[in-house]
Order: sequence, then C-alpha cells, then structure tokens
Amino acid sequence: GAGYGPGVAMLPPSRTSEASWSMSRFSNASEDVRPLIQLDPEGGSRQMMRYLDSGDGSASPGSPMSPLGSAGSPSGWSSRQHQCHERTWGKWLLEEVMAASSILSLVFTCFIYNAVFLMVILPEVGKKHWVQPLAVVFNVTWVLTMWSYLQAHLQSPGAAPKEWREFVEQVGDALAVAQPRREWQPGQASFCRPCMTLRPERAHHCSICNLCVLRFDHHCPFVKNCIGFRNHKFFILLLVYGMLLAWIGLFSTFPEMIRFLAAFMNLHRGLPWPEAGVSKTSAGLFLMFDCIAVMFAMLFPPLVLVHLPLAANNQTTIENQYLNMPNPYNLGSTLANLTQLFGSPGWDWVLPIHPLHPVDDGVSFQRGDLDFGEAMRLSALDSPQDVEQLWQIRYQVSMSNLAKKFRQRSLNPCIGCLQ
Repeated sequence: GAGYGPGVAMLPPSRTSEASWSMSRFSNASEDVRPLIQLDPEGGSRQMMRYLDSGDGSASPGSPMSPLGSAGSPSGWSSRQHQCHERTWGKWLLEEVMAASSILSLVFTCFIYNAVFLMVILPEVGKKHWVQPLAVVFNVTWVLTMWSYLQAHLQSPGAAPKEWREFVEQVGDALAVAQPRREWQPGQASFCRPCMTLRPERAHHCSICNLCVLRFDHHCPFVKNCIGFRNHKFFILLLVYGMLLAWIGLFSTFPEMIRFLAAFMNLHRGLPWPEAGVSKTSAGLFLMFDCIAVMFAMLFPPLVLVHLPLAANNQTTIENQYLNMPNPYNLGSTLANLTQLFGSPGWDWVLPIHPLHPVDDGVSFQRGDLDFGEAMRLSALDSPQDVEQLWQIRYQVSMSNLAKKFRQRSLNPCIGCLQ
C-alpha cells in the first residue's frame, strides 16, 4: 500500500491476531531476524516488512521473488500467486495419482496372490500343502503393511499444541528464539515466517501442506502426507512391512513365475498352451503380480537402508544435512534412540498404533549432550504443570527474565489506576 514502500507484504486478515501474538513474543530475538511491524492508520490491519536477513534463502525486497515483484508493483505479487496456484494444483494431482496407485497396487497384489496363486496355481502344480502356511504369512504381512500405510496417510504428522502457544505467551521474552537456519538448534524456538508463529525445536514448515510439523522429516507423496513426530513410526513400519511383503510375494512365487514366463514364450513361438488347468488370463494376472512384487522389492530396501539408520540415530532427513555440531539428540544407543519414535519397548512396537508409553511429546526432546536427570523425563511427569516445568528446563528459560515479566504484569493494573 502507499506509504509503506517496496518490500512490504499485506498480512491476510485471518492471520492478523496470530501475527500480533507472535510478534509480541519475538522482541528478544536478535536484530537480524526481528520483523518490522507497521500499523495501517486507517484500518488497523498489520503490515509486516520482510526480514532484514532471512537466513534461509528468502529474497530481499525488489528481487524477482519479492512479494511486490522487481518494481514493487502489485502485479508481480499477483503473477507469483498465480504461478504458486498452478504448482499447487499440479502437486496435488500428482500426489493423488501416486497415493491412489499405492493403494490400488496393494489391493491388487492381495487379490491376485489369494485368488490366483493360492487357489488356482498351487493346487494345479501339486503344491496344495503350501496354501495355508503361505496364506497366513502373506496376509498377516499384507494387513500390517496396509494398516501402516493408512496410519501414515490419515494420521496428523503433528502440529504445535495449544499448550505450546500458552507456554510461549506465559514465558514471553524469557524464551530464547533463534533465527531459522539449516543447522542444529537444540533447546531453541524459531520463528516461522509462513505461519507467523513461534515453533518448537526440530519443527519445520512444509510448503506443500502449509503447516509447521513437529520433528519434521519430509513430505512423502506416496502417502500424501507429511512425515513428522506423530506418524513417523507408521512410516518406518510401512517401509519394513512393505519390504517383507514384497520379498514374501516374490520368493514364494518365483518357481511358478519362471514356469509361466516359459509358457508364454512357447506360446509366442507358436506352441500350444502347456498349462491346461490355468488359463492364460490367470497366468497373465499372476505375472502382473510378480512385476509389482519385483518393483516393490527394488523400491523398499533402499528406503529402509536410509530411514531406519536415521531413526536409529534419532535424526531426520533434514537434520542429516546439519554439520555445525554433533547430533545433540543422539542418546548413545540404537534402542534409546528408537524409543523417541516408538515409545518405551513393548509389544506395541510392531503394531502401527501410537506408542502406549511415549518418552517425548514432540515439543521438547531428550538430549544426549545434556542430562536433565530421570525426574525430567516425560514418563515421570503427572500434570500439565510438570510438563511446563520440563519445557522451561529443556528450553533453558531464564528464570530472572521470567520473574521480571511476572512483576511487570502485576504492576500494570496499579499503573492503570494511577493514570
């Protein structure tokens, strides 16, 4: 608008109250990350200038990525909005196709394995005694795979709870706020520019879902969801069970796959179809099943080899790029690190359900470089007040600044009466 100069972006009305809350909490941040707020004298709507130093590759005012374009005109912003809109629809359609393909592939493999391989092919080739054991092994693994997929797809990856917002409001300037950078920032909150709010440690913004996700790992188009603190366990189980399902399906059908491949090659040479008890349609569907099994057997193992070691080190794919210091969340053992996602060891580890005994809440995390004692573990806390005290300790909230804030709050009513 006029009077605000280039590089000033209008804040949407729906985010006005949230922005005012976030900015009031941000006064203790360093100067290079503190946004400049101006007030519209006519409507009272807030305007936020772009950060002086974005630290994450954001464009400065007047650059081609600036909200007002290279000349500071609204047309540049409208053009960029249109391009983002097109990219959003393209990504949405691509994710819909990938997610639908994943589900249909799982359903197809289950149907063909049971209706064609177990019920038709095995009895025809004289292996009827293998039907029941293979049916149990394959179908149990399939159920666990599909269950894990649906959980990873449907469950929220985890957003900052309202208790976090209340905590930030209460501690105010006593909470250390770091500039968002691609590096380890343990025990520090950071400011999210798209969401206009403070977020906990290890949380990151997903540009596709337009959400700050707790312990954000990545956005997975195959499950059409972000992978974060609340559903990372389901994603790991999906990879493990999917790999096992592919191997079971491929190895149990391998002799018959070679047999029917040879039958189709003989048919191509003009020889008669040799399998009288199995139709060419059933054999073709069976070979389609094996093609999908081969594809899954090639896809899942590399993903497991990437994501399982990261989980064993208590690390996300984003954090795997950080080099400024050793991993502060590595608790020293694979078992201790896996408990951060799976909860305390128990039978619930193998099922795609939320941990029965979680050890962290996604807002603050145990540290390998600092020992706060067994009393400061989430499992040892009984009340919201105890959890808030845990956050104060793990975020190293300055008690002196906190006490000063409470004194100012108590004096404000008295000052108002004197005025």
